[in-house]
Amino acid sequence: MNIGAALPSIISALAQAAKVTITDHPSSPAFVGAIDFNIARNIPKSAPVVIDAQPHEWGVLDTPFAQANQSAYTRIIAADCLWMGSQHENLARTMRWFLNEKDPSSRVWVVAGFHTGRPTVARFFETATRMGMEIEQIYERDLNAVAEDGGEVRREWKSAREGEGPENRQRWCVVAVLRIPPI
Repeated sequence: MNIGAALPSIISALAQAAKVTITDHPSSPAFVGAIDFNIARNIPKSAPVVIDAQPHEWGVLDTPFAQANQSAYTRIIAADCLWMGSQHENLARTMRWFLNEKDPSSRVWVVAGFHTGRPTVARFFETATRMGMEIEQIYERDLNAVAEDGGEVRREWKSAREGEGPENRQRWCVVAVLRIPPI
């Protein structure tokens, strides 16, 4: 399942995920052809993957789609979905609803920029942990630099960085892996 973005879903499908569902808010203009166009243009008809697009509003779990897919996914990708602080609880609730808690390998992968500010991003992780999710891994990635060995440049995640200006908010993103801890 991919919350809010079609590109990671298409990559997942091309990487031979068994099932891929693209979601976005029901009012999203992406459902007026862009998602279907991207699927048709990038996923070969002969691909052995089931890929579909479903409108979904975070936190609304009584829809036919939500009811039919509770605990159905072992991977959820949340790409740049943390900018609306008022929706953090609904987003975390949605992640928990769709993530297969019985499969110990189930994870939520989160990637987000700091364009709305580091405090907004930090509040999401506080909300997610308060709602029973665990941060398995979290770090910051420099989007403009490459390490000497060709790899990515990383630094420790910090919920607050003193003196961080707009240029750094555009340069860095947070990458995290969440899971539901075993009972």
